Amino acid sequence: MNLQENFETILLDIQSNDLMQHNILIGKSLKPCEEAILNCDEFKDVDELIIIESPSLANTDDEIFDSYSYKISNKTKFLGKAYLYSIGLTPRLYDENNKPFHSIIVRGIFEKVGGVSGYDTRDIGELNLDYENQPFFMVFCMSKMGLLERKHIPIELKELFIETFDIENNVLPNLEEVNVFLEKNKIN
Repeated sequence: MNLQENFETILLDIQSNDLMQHNILIGKSLKPCEEAILNCDEFKDVDELIIIESPSLANTDDEIFDSYSYKISNKTKFLGKAYLYSIGLTPRLYDENNKPFHSIIVRGIFEKVGGVSGYDTRDIGELNLDYENQPFFMVFCMSKMGLLERKHIPIELKELFIETFDIENNVLPNLEEVNVFLEKNKIN
C-alpha cells in the first residue's frame, strides 16, 4: 500500500485526537503511526526509521543537516536511514474533473531518496539526537519578503542572541539583523 492511500485516511483520523494541527504530524506525534509508515511502499526499503523533533540536526562531526520536504508521488522511495520530521497533507486541491484530493508532503533527513529522476544520496553519517546538546541554536526570522527563514546560531552565542533579540517574548528578528549579529560575533 502506498503512503497516499494509507495516510490520507490515517492523518484525517488522527486529526480528531489532537495530535495533528493544520493537517501535519510533527515529531513525537508521528510515533503512533511508525508501523503504518514502514508498511507503506515509499518506506518499505528503509533500514531504520528515526522520528526526530527538530528540522535540523548535526552529525557527530558537528556538520549541520537541514531536513528537506518531498511531495510524494507514485515513484518516491526512501532507502537507508530515514530521520523523519513530519508528514502532512496539502490543502484540498481539485483535479481536472473537480474531484477533491490531498497531496502528501514528507519532511526529513534521508540517506537516499528515489524518484522520477533517479536517486539523490546524502552522506549524513550518524546524527546527534540529543536535542539539548546540538552545536547550534535554531531560530526563525523574517526576510524582507515577509517569509520565515531558518538560521543556525552557534550554541556559544545562544545567550547573547536571546538577550539581543528578545526571543523569550516571541519577538521575531529580521533576517538582516540576524546576519549582522552573526557577522559581528563570528566564532573561529
